[in-house]
Amino acid sequence: FSAIIMQLGKVQIVEGEAYKNQVESSQNAITSIPVPRGQILDREGKTVVNNKSLRTITYTRVKGITSEDILKTAKDLAKVLEMPEQDINKLTDIDKKDFWMQLNLKRAETKITKKDIEKFKEKGIEGKELDKKIEDLRRGRVTEVELAELTAQDLKVLAIKSKMSSGYQLTPQIIKKDVTDEEYARISENLANFPGVDATVDWERNY
Repeated sequence: FSAIIMQLGKVQIVEGEAYKNQVESSQNAITSIPVPRGQILDREGKTVVNNKSLRTITYTRVKGITSEDILKTAKDLAKVLEMPEQDINKLTDIDKKDFWMQLNLKRAETKITKKDIEKFKEKGIEGKELDKKIEDLRRGRVTEVELAELTAQDLKVLAIKSKMSSGYQLTPQIIKKDVTDEEYARISENLANFPGVDATVDWERNY
């Protein structure tokens, strides 16, 4: 009898968290999808405002996705999608420096020395604050020459990645609206190769 109680205790205490995580991971995720708004008619019943459908590529980030996972998918999408110039122009120097560091991890690591870390610690800076100080210092040491290494394709990947990383988990983020027939077909027919990506329809008010 005591052995049974001990076994039950083991299941509840030691294995309980594992079972909980397994259940949580198997639960269905609920995401929001765009729907058309109602039409507006005048007194005579003629349509004044309606909706125009736009073929759209979206990305939904789920729990457990890493920045490397997002980067890989962004690179794959960049081989298919052409991004609007305005999306490229919106990229900031911070965006570009962070991306350069992600693409050049070893070189980025060399930008911080043990002496740098010791100086922060001498000031009593520890933990998350220390991590942030180090990251800010590392970013600040990325030069214009190094940023110039980013190619046009790299910037397209970054523009896509930035959209994928924005917003909240389980909320579809628009990567590109009004895609071409070829872009829509190549992605919709190969969704298994683009985790989290969907080829869908968004709606725009047409006056």
